[in-house]
Amino acid sequence: MKIDLHSHSTCSDGKESVSEVFAEAKLAGLDVLALTDHDTTHGWAEAEAAAKREGIGFVPGIEVSTRVHLPETSFGMHMLAYLPDPNNAALKYALEETVISRNARLQTIVELVAEDYDIDWQDVLDQLEDGATPGRPAVADALINKGHFEHRNDVFEEIWGKSKKYSVPNKGVPDTMDAIDLILGAGGVPILAHPLSRGKRPPKEYGFPISHYEAMIERGI
Repeated sequence: MKIDLHSHSTCSDGKESVSEVFAEAKLAGLDVLALTDHDTTHGWAEAEAAAKREGIGFVPGIEVSTRVHLPETSFGMHMLAYLPDPNNAALKYALEETVISRNARLQTIVELVAEDYDIDWQDVLDQLEDGATPGRPAVADALINKGHFEHRNDVFEEIWGKSKKYSVPNKGVPDTMDAIDLILGAGGVPILAHPLSRGKRPPKEYGFPISHYEAMIERGI
């Protein structure tokens, strides 16, 4: 059985619609696919229908934005939430507040990028479908559309990889430990997303202290 438990659609920063994502999953030989768009359950209904149409299994999920707070540092961390109740009041409120924060953060990023590139907020909105969770890939797509770059990877390397000028931390998101509680409280299963992507942060071996991993495990991740 082939399973992919981390995918995105145009409901957040993916390039294909929910239906297209499931059609591609079927062509790739997958038996089960989780839709885990950023901070939203917006695509779940379409995903359920698409999965039935394609004859594959569907796992409802969310990639929840969180922030780690340690005595010596703080940084963003994404948490995958599988099978939570989408109507859970506490989780819904946290996701709504996160999307508001993401919007404000992205507008600030666009203002900074606009100092050096021909781009404005409307250019970014034009890259998003109605109701989509905004993120930096939309800025990248806007820059590509304006002819400044050819690929998303080029944008991320040049804009956010080489310089700190355009980096704006997203502080209006749940604390990582609180996010675990929120997901569990909604009947979901919390899983750390792409954990090995934190290697650039001290200590390099783990991305952040082992004690914090242990604390997350004890909390219920």
